Amino acid sequence: MAKNKTQTTKTTHPDGSVTTTTTTYDADGNVVSTSTSTVSGSGVVGIQAGSVSDSTVVVNGWW
Repeated sequence: MAKNKTQTTKTTHPDGSVTTTTTTYDADGNVVSTSTSTVSGSGVVGIQAGSVSDSTVVVNGWW
């Protein structure tokens, strides 16, 4: 069974906060899940996780 591939990107914003986006792909290159978190100097501001279905992001919730 082929292993999923994970790609992570980080974006630093002018205010010093950092957004990290992780995308997981299946063996065929289809997106199976995404996760986004934004961190400022004081800690985690928000984390959003979800799955992608037909190019539509399904948000599971906010913590």
